[in-house]
Amino acid sequence: MLRIKPGMAAAAMCCFALLTGCGHKDDTVQYIEGPDVNVTVNDISYDEAMSMIASDRMTMDTYEVMVENDSLSYEQRMRLLWGDEQIDKRAAIYYPGFTIGFDKIDGELYRTFKNEESNITVSESYKWYSSDVIISNSTKSINISASDLFCDNNAHYPYEERLFMMDLTGDGIKELVIRDDINDFQTFPSNVKVYDVNTLDEIIFDKSKCDKYIEDNITVEYSQVGNENKVRYKVTSPNGDKVEGVIELYENPPYSMWKYMVDTPHSDSVIVNDNKICVYDILTFTDNHYDACEMFCVAKVDLRYDKSSNSFEPYGEVTLTEYSDEMYDITHDKRIYKENWDNLYK
Repeated sequence: MLRIKPGMAAAAMCCFALLTGCGHKDDTVQYIEGPDVNVTVNDISYDEAMSMIASDRMTMDTYEVMVENDSLSYEQRMRLLWGDEQIDKRAAIYYPGFTIGFDKIDGELYRTFKNEESNITVSESYKWYSSDVIISNSTKSINISASDLFCDNNAHYPYEERLFMMDLTGDGIKELVIRDDINDFQTFPSNVKVYDVNTLDEIIFDKSKCDKYIEDNITVEYSQVGNENKVRYKVTSPNGDKVEGVIELYENPPYSMWKYMVDTPHSDSVIVNDNKICVYDILTFTDNHYDACEMFCVAKVDLRYDKSSNSFEPYGEVTLTEYSDEMYDITHDKRIYKENWDNLYK
């Protein structure tokens, strides 16, 4: 590899301007054309940039200058935008059914995810601070706000599938499913977005309807245990499910400042799998200031598509299970596309 710095001489030189970190041009930087050129920006070589990204030392300003450099080859820009690990293996896991790439839209550089079967392209700004996402098919495009579709290989989050196609409406046509967060197999309702591939209409999901449906179909009884900061509880549903026990609350605040809730900031999860979508509501005792939360029961309800309202509606029985921290553990049986992960662990 050649590392090109100002002042180096070569027979086949061509001048070009590179942006510095301060936004000024340095017309003294030169490069040699050819596939083995190790592009240098702000005195940082391409290989050094890859190393900085891998070790989380790359700043956004430097990254923008590097990835926007028109002297990069296609392969170099792909590596800067996606990283070798995703190109070689993980992209097929995070975005099953999609081909990764990049494109410029209205002069702005985007990472692209393309699904040829459904003729859908999802484009996400590569800039770390942006939540600009464009969904397009052959006839139209829409702008939405989403984040973390691109899975930073080095962020050490429990990444799971982010984009995939799945028939959740039962009409035989797969919908586009976006899970725009850094959570695991289950995610908050606000971070699950489902789109019709033909109209690009978002299929509505009303969390408040699910909360009310669950509350209307379970019975919760609870009381204080003596004078202690403990709660004895019993939850039942019409199908005969029952969860009961005693939970110990934090010593501070006192029992009088705790309350039962079916809807807290931490209580809702949506799971998409096997062409089905369901909601897990975690029943909790929460202090009045929402500083502490004790989870004790999980109520699950399935959703089905209602064409007249273009929405997912709760239906059927509410099933109950005792809460366990293990439900948040990442295990192979919880993967959406389990088969895609097999090669990763070989």
